[in-house]
Amino acid sequence: MTTEIKGTQVNGNGNGVGAETLLERPEQLSDEYRKVLIETLIIAAQQEVVVMPWQATAFETAPDLGAKISIAGSIQDELGHANQWCLALDGLGYDSREAIFGVAPEDYKTVFVEHFKIRDYVEFVMAQAFFDRGGRLWTLDFEKHSSWAPMRRVAKKVNFEQAFHVFHGAQWTRYYLDSSEDMRRHVTQLAQELFPHGQQWFGAPGSRKSRKGQLDFRIRGWSNDEMRATWMKSIAAFARRAGFELPIKYDEGTGQYVSTIPFPLLYDNEKRAWGTEEVDWSDVIALWRRGGPDKLEIVSKIHNEEWGSDLW
Repeated sequence: MTTEIKGTQVNGNGNGVGAETLLERPEQLSDEYRKVLIETLIIAAQQEVVVMPWQATAFETAPDLGAKISIAGSIQDELGHANQWCLALDGLGYDSREAIFGVAPEDYKTVFVEHFKIRDYVEFVMAQAFFDRGGRLWTLDFEKHSSWAPMRRVAKKVNFEQAFHVFHGAQWTRYYLDSSEDMRRHVTQLAQELFPHGQQWFGAPGSRKSRKGQLDFRIRGWSNDEMRATWMKSIAAFARRAGFELPIKYDEGTGQYVSTIPFPLLYDNEKRAWGTEEVDWSDVIALWRRGGPDKLEIVSKIHNEEWGSDLW
């Protein structure tokens, strides 16, 4: 028996997927709910595990042992997060090994900025300050709003460490800003490049979203645009406190922080630079699907385990 809720099906056990409903057991889920939930967990697991080879690209430029330990610690945390999402998949009867090792590198679901090697340790800590800030909003959404109770518990564990990553990245970004004029220019230039990546971190706007079941079933509660707006407010406050500028302004009419540059922009993979003209989201999505120049090399390391002595 099923009950129609907002045009989708949930298990007809007297519990709709309302604001206060929490589903605990797999047998409570309709086939469609389970399908959307598994798709969401696969993306979460792949996103976390890909951080290992992506962040490892910063090792060769780490300035000292302490920096290498910081990178290793972050990688360990992210692998722990991936393990939690994989356990959640296994609990639903889906083989998590298939989600990680049974998917071709080109088919991995990961954010576009992770298709490019990290160029130095400064970029690594700034990526934490910018992108872990975004990643934490994703998992905070799960923790606060998900109708699947086990997902809330996993997200709560993950968020403790995500918050530390944001703090670590922000602390070291401020350190490098104040270390010298040359380094301040470097940080400022990186900030201008990373900012549009952060805007696009949350994906296409709601009108373009393909996985509407996440919101219909309340697996998530915030839309991509709501998370993007929250991130804009947070990153603007961080930049103001740290003492560098971003192309953001406060719009008194909407009460939100908005970009002063066109959005979305298209990224030039070869030059690693943004265009200057607003493009259609279809062009951005097509670029994501083609992938960046380092995606296959980065993701393939998960399958091949080609680490050797590269880490140290």
